[in-house]
Amino acid sequence: MPKDYDPANTAPNAPRRAELVLSDDETSSVLVYAQVGHIATAWDGQPFINPTTFWYDAAAHRVLFHSNVVGRMRANAEHDQRVCFAASTFGRLLPSNVALEFSLQYESVVAYSRYAPGRTRPARSQLAASCRPAH
Repeated sequence: MPKDYDPANTAPNAPRRAELVLSDDETSSVLVYAQVGHIATAWDGQPFINPTTFWYDAAAHRVLFHSNVVGRMRANAEHDQRVCFAASTFGRLLPSNVALEFSLQYESVVAYSRYAPGRTRPARSQLAASCRPAH
């Protein structure tokens, strides 16, 4: 039976396949290893998504991300603080001769929260360090 996506019956952020929900440790692992995150915002119903660098602060269970001082993402988030963040790590491509059977192995994290601007020096340092290539 298809899932009922009517918000009157199912929370809009409820997982489609609850048996595939990651544990806290698995979620942390994805957030530590993913290289790019995406921040989704909206302005008066118009959605906007922005790829960004980020750092996961495991001790505080928060995601810190880079944005410009002035720009659409920041303006949207200050206008409507509801945001969605997603990050993924990828495995193998699973090719097929049938288009509907083609797939990709991946793990992803989707988080719903409220935008909370911050400019602390330790956070900026950690974000900058996480974006440097490992030697």
